[in-house]
Amino acid sequence: KNDYQLILQHIHYYMGTMAQCRTHSVTLYHLGIIPLLVELLHLYKTICQDGPIQDHAFELLIACCGAIRDVSCANGDGMIRQCIFDSGGVVHLGALFRMYHTKILPSTALTAEEVASPKELKLFTNVCGAMRNITHSCKNNCVKFHELGTTRDIITMLLSNSIGHSTASENDEQTK
Repeated sequence: KNDYQLILQHIHYYMGTMAQCRTHSVTLYHLGIIPLLVELLHLYKTICQDGPIQDHAFELLIACCGAIRDVSCANGDGMIRQCIFDSGGVVHLGALFRMYHTKILPSTALTAEEVASPKELKLFTNVCGAMRNITHSCKNNCVKFHELGTTRDIITMLLSNSIGHSTASENDEQTK
């Protein structure tokens, strides 16, 4: 637990805000931070296969995805976004997206345990933000997300009438 907390403190201290990431993104890149952040995503995926993740590890994952989101928007020439691709970040972000996107769509078919918690919503928001930033002007990342099936899942979410409001048929049922 202490290792997770120490890493989390460093992420919050050095990359606590988007402005800090923009200012220090090239330095962080040269220090080799990007592959380490991606490795943390990989470790999370491995931990999830063993069962429920502990709160402190989940907080670390949220911070890690937020750091990738912030640092990837700061680089105009694409070297950081390319580094995320080269480190396998697209695969891990795509896996996280697919792991949680079905929990975000409200559905009567989901049980209470299947609906996203506030922490899962925060994670999903950071994952989506990171995906948005790393695909900007970086064709390799766009193509990889498409190959992973993430594009289809995003389109399904965008076209779904269940995001944030009821469908017309649900409204009709509620007024009867």
